[in-house]
Amino acid sequence: MDTDLRGYRIHAVVTISFTDPSSVAAFASFTVTVPLNQTLTVTKAGTGTGTVISTPSGMSCGGTCAFAFAPGTVVTLDAISASGSTLASWSGAGCSGTGSCVVTVDTAKSVTATFDLPSADLAITKTATPTIALTGQNFTYTLTATNNGPATATTVVISDPLPSGVAFVSANVDCAEASGTVTCTVASLVNGASAAFDIIVTAPSTAGTISNTATVSAASSADSVSGNNSVTLNTSVNTPPPVPGVTAWGMGALALMLGAGAIFMRRRRATAS
Repeated sequence: MDTDLRGYRIHAVVTISFTDPSSVAAFASFTVTVPLNQTLTVTKAGTGTGTVISTPSGMSCGGTCAFAFAPGTVVTLDAISASGSTLASWSGAGCSGTGSCVVTVDTAKSVTATFDLPSADLAITKTATPTIALTGQNFTYTLTATNNGPATATTVVISDPLPSGVAFVSANVDCAEASGTVTCTVASLVNGASAAFDIIVTAPSTAGTISNTATVSAASSADSVSGNNSVTLNTSVNTPPPVPGVTAWGMGALALMLGAGAIFMRRRRATAS
């Protein structure tokens, strides 16, 4: 019967007997040590799924698995991503990147295969109308969230803490204000879709520059590009120009003009008659 002894240390005793002319038996004992096989362990990580197979064969696992190879065996690991998933990277035992992972199993070694689902890339922009606000008067912030894909973003949230001195007036039905922060939500944004929200506010009572930063996030997955998840807009606030007044000289000039006009009309009527 054949027995698979891989992974075991073997102690063999060999006995040789012989008879010499004097009929004296002699015995010899030998110990044979077979090197232990070494274990290669593969672990999966990430939000996606997939299978790892080995060459030479022995490993084909969807979760954590291990296999004992003969010492010094060069093992090539390949990742087969499940539908919708991608291999993000290898790590451990000198492996990296997304190609094949080649490991020389001279000692026990561990490798991790990270599979990820595609993520969304949310971006946010902001404008103010008018571009220059006037003290104590209303103006509008427009916030636009865009999903650059490739995955659909769900439970998209825009958060906009209003600057000091800016008073909330109103916003879209999907927005709410609490303690000076306006929060707008949209159930989902598919790849390429956008959602815009208008927030009407009152400018501060003093002139200057107000800085407003808004952010966007989604509950569905990690954002593949974090650099476009926030936007800051600086808006100038000016004092309204004074309403022109009528001076005494102006009143006098107006009276002269009205008087001259009346004289002209009387002369015109007299000429006509």
